[in-house]
Amino acid sequence: REVPIPTVAKIRGHCMGGGVQIAVACDIRAADESAVFSIPPAKMGIVYHATSIRTLVALVGAGQASRLLFTGAKIDAAEAQSIRLVETVVAAAALDDHVEELIDSLLAASPLTQASAKETINAVVDGADGPAAQAIFDQWVREWTTSVDRLEGPRAFLEKRAPMFTWARS
Repeated sequence: REVPIPTVAKIRGHCMGGGVQIAVACDIRAADESAVFSIPPAKMGIVYHATSIRTLVALVGAGQASRLLFTGAKIDAAEAQSIRLVETVVAAAALDDHVEELIDSLLAASPLTQASAKETINAVVDGADGPAAQAIFDQWVREWTTSVDRLEGPRAFLEKRAPMFTWARS
């Protein structure tokens, strides 16, 4: 979660325990239809990490997180998508192309916008209240006002071309 750029989990086959921890720490999760998910610590007497639980609850809600954590149940990709554990499920043969297209769209987007959104999303998941979220927003607005990217996006749109964003985290 702390990586400052968008992260994508590409999931095929079994995604269990620590694999689920890694997947939920990513910003976007794409699975193929063969994926199977389970969080088995309850079956092994292991305490699951609080950060992973908080992130899981933010994704799937307390009830579904409780079911997965308390039982160690295995769920298939379709159910994982229905409870919002993954955003997309595609055919096994399409997963690589799907993730490549997603990455291409991430690379074409504004890094400044992505960084500000990621920091704000993580703060909200971590329980930031209105004033704390506003402070993060205010900081990013200051960063945006000094960036040439604030002009590049609208200019590229009017000129009907792809934007060439140059902002980079210092």
